[in-house]
Amino acid sequence: MRRRDARLLPLSSAVLLLLLPAAARGISSSFEATAPPGPVYETTLEIFHAGEPERVVERRTVTGRGGFTVDLEAGKDFGVRVAGGPVLVPRFRAGDPVKVALVPPVGLSLAVGAGGFGQWGDATASSSFTSGSGEGEFASADFSLDGELMFGPCGCFPGSPRPFLHAGSRFLVDSKSDFVEAGQFGMTGLLELEAESRANLYAGLGAAFPVAWRGRDLLLKGSLNYVPELVTIRGVINEQAFISSAFFREQKREVFHGVGIELAGEAPLFRYGAVGVNAYASAAVNFYPGDQAESVRVSGVGGNADFRFEKDLVSARGGVGLRFGWLGPVCGACDREERAASAR
Repeated sequence: MRRRDARLLPLSSAVLLLLLPAAARGISSSFEATAPPGPVYETTLEIFHAGEPERVVERRTVTGRGGFTVDLEAGKDFGVRVAGGPVLVPRFRAGDPVKVALVPPVGLSLAVGAGGFGQWGDATASSSFTSGSGEGEFASADFSLDGELMFGPCGCFPGSPRPFLHAGSRFLVDSKSDFVEAGQFGMTGLLELEAESRANLYAGLGAAFPVAWRGRDLLLKGSLNYVPELVTIRGVINEQAFISSAFFREQKREVFHGVGIELAGEAPLFRYGAVGVNAYASAAVNFYPGDQAESVRVSGVGGNADFRFEKDLVSARGGVGLRFGWLGPVCGACDREERAASAR
């Protein structure tokens, strides 16, 4: 028996020596990349040896959400990072499952669109020879231009919204409206007041909530905006005597200050890496509290006329368009469970 065991010892030792390197190379770690609903990115991950010297042992490309398995040397410490970017998992052991969350930290975009704008107001006109009052509205098609800076998701709030800052302008196509026409032609005259608004500026901050719907990554956005509006108020006296007539005009420009609430929805149309095009639809309601009135006096041959324009509390706008954006580089973070595992 002793001679037989002695003969088997070299054979078993040789088998063990052959199996040990294979076992050292054959420890598999599974990697899972996750991302919040929203734009999907193609990202290259680097798995590196965390010892000295640090070296990259594997590179894998993932598209936003997916998984893969890599065989790593047993007993060694490794880490995961975005290629050319931040470290996502500073340290883990071969065989440990690893989960990383890919998030875009910042994005820039420019939107162009078309829509409709409406606002209302009241006006009065009075002079020594006639007076009148009236109301009117600006109802016009418009074109819009909007720039936006969007930041990374805030995981501390439900739905992980992405805060953003934006500013832009809306250019009205037909922005003139007659509010008052008082008096009659003849020996006295006719009083007219018109108001005109060419462009509406705005700037604000908001939050975008990524939502997955029927396999599509949508963005639902809400913002609170500062909405100043430049309005030109123009008073006119049209004096006529027999066959002659004379026009006397005065105008004044006034900025009305308001606050607006805007809701929008976006759906992706095209993606190429971090560049994308979204279609959007939006609706906004603007409020102009306080004393939103302005007066102008016009002097004519027959005397003076006083005109007063008062802007209503509310204006509204809706529109559609395209948003062209650079969605930002990809960074990431390991979840808490993986951090705890790497700490052990």
